Amino acid sequence: MFMDSIRRGRKKYRVVLIIVVVLLVFSLVGAYAFMGGNRGNVMGGGEENTIAQALQYARGMQSAVDNAKAKADEEPDYTTCSQAADTYYQQASYYAQAENPEMAKVLYDWAGYYYGKTMENAPEGLNDLGQDQIIQKQADAYTKAEKNDMVNKVYRDFARSIQPASNSAAAKADAEPDHDNCLQAGDTLYRQAAYYAQGGETGTAAPIYIRAGDYYGKALDYPPEDMDDLRHAQILTTQANAYSMAEENDKAKSAYQQAVALVPTDYSINEAYAYFLWGAEGMDAMEGHFKDFREKLPEGEDRDKVDQWLESIAATNQQLQEEFQIDESDFIVE
Repeated sequence: MFMDSIRRGRKKYRVVLIIVVVLLVFSLVGAYAFMGGNRGNVMGGGEENTIAQALQYARGMQSAVDNAKAKADEEPDYTTCSQAADTYYQQASYYAQAENPEMAKVLYDWAGYYYGKTMENAPEGLNDLGQDQIIQKQADAYTKAEKNDMVNKVYRDFARSIQPASNSAAAKADAEPDHDNCLQAGDTLYRQAAYYAQGGETGTAAPIYIRAGDYYGKALDYPPEDMDDLRHAQILTTQANAYSMAEENDKAKSAYQQAVALVPTDYSINEAYAYFLWGAEGMDAMEGHFKDFREKLPEGEDRDKVDQWLESIAATNQQLQEEFQIDESDFIVE
């Protein structure tokens, strides 16, 4: 959501803002190991030993790779193709650690191909989460293979493939409007829009995000008897996210504010609203919301997290002013 909003800011400082986002987020989340290429990380007694061990492991996997490929080619099904893809990916990660990026890219490309074959042979009962995991693995493999055109194609093709599911969910919600049907329509459309956006088709994604947001609103028109304020706020926040991704900021802000009003001390809801404010109105708006939120919190972990955010925002503002000699007006969203 941030990157989509940042691009609307002054072009002159776009790169600076992106760097700020990355540095700020990483300063808070700590040592998460989601930076690429960490599968099968080789632990060794020094850099040279680590590289040598990685190369040894990569070469030692060749027989397994050949066997997995042969089986997937001879008997292509969900299991054999998934095994081939995972094996190629693992070998590629070792070559990457062994500082052989060209070989790694070739193998990541093969992994992407077999993740595609995995999806082609997926069982009919594979749920949304299972499908998403395969698509994300395929896109990740092609990203590491530096085939960005294929990454976009994977996302766009999948977005188109779930069009029947979107049509069906929306039709059911229109014919039988109730909480569950409208919520399902919202979720399905949101998912499709997200894949279009990841595939670079933001123009196609925007109206689908708006439809998703509208269905979330309809779901709240038919609340189940057991829905509490937190669940209500969570649906409002998802609705706000959808509108935000479509750059319908007034609608998004209204939904976020309603969510915050329902659960004023919930950290995740308030954090989501602060993120929106950062992209839509600037860092000062984000800081102001965190300060207001902090006053509502008792001493404890959540207040500590807010304090970390506030410290990072202050440090980032100071660093920008000192290193780039810019002022707050440079961050006004046009």
